[in-house]
Amino acid sequence: MTIWDAKTGNYIDTLAGHAQSICTMSFVPGSNILASGDCIGNMPFGIPVPQGGCKIIFWDVEAAKQIKAIEGDCGLSCAAFSPDGKYFVTGHATGGRFITVYERK
Repeated sequence: MTIWDAKTGNYIDTLAGHAQSICTMSFVPGSNILASGDCIGNMPFGIPVPQGGCKIIFWDVEAAKQIKAIEGDCGLSCAAFSPDGKYFVTGHATGGRFITVYERK
């Protein structure tokens, strides 16, 4: 995943950690913490991607480093933080789950 300066368009850094395509990203409101999730599993609308688990990585984009990663069997399709940044919610297309809520600690 590449970080670009939105004002200048200049390259800043590359964050390595996902082996699959990234299908969702969300910032903690008012911070430099970014969550990115790769899309392994059957996605909605018949988009075929490899079967297996997914990986959500939490990044400090200012420092360009990984903070934490969560792996699971999920078919991730979307993710977002609550407005106060306390909760992180993911939507899933497969695995019998549709929504997972995490509490930030």
